[in-house]
Amino acid sequence: MYLHIDSITCINQDDYSGNDEIYMIIKNGMPHTVNAGEFQKGQTHRLTVDVALADGSEHTIEVWERDALSANDLIGTIYLNNHEHNTDQEAVVDNGSGVYKVWFKIVDETH
Repeated sequence: MYLHIDSITCINQDDYSGNDEIYMIIKNGMPHTVNAGEFQKGQTHRLTVDVALADGSEHTIEVWERDALSANDLIGTIYLNNHEHNTDQEAVVDNGSGVYKVWFKIVDETH
C-alpha cells in the first residue's frame, strides 16, 4: 500500500512576514519527511510523491512550517486510516493561523 501525494495549497500563511517553508512528515511505521517548499497565500505546489505505508501501523500526514528563530509550527495532522483507498482525497489542516490543503490518494501499488 502506498500514499501518493499530488499537491499542497496554501490557503492562509502561518508566518506574518516572509514565505512559509512547509514540510510534511509521513508517519508510516517509520517517519518519512517530504519538503514541500516555500509558500505564499494562494500558491499550490505539485509534489508527486509516493511513500510506502507499513501494514499494521497508524498512518498520518503532519504538515509543518519551519521557523528559523523559534520552534517549528505544526499546522495540522491528517489521519489516513479514515480515508478510502484508490480515490482522490483532499484534506485541510489549520492551526488557527496557517491553513493548507493537501491532495492525495492511498493506492495498492505505485503508478
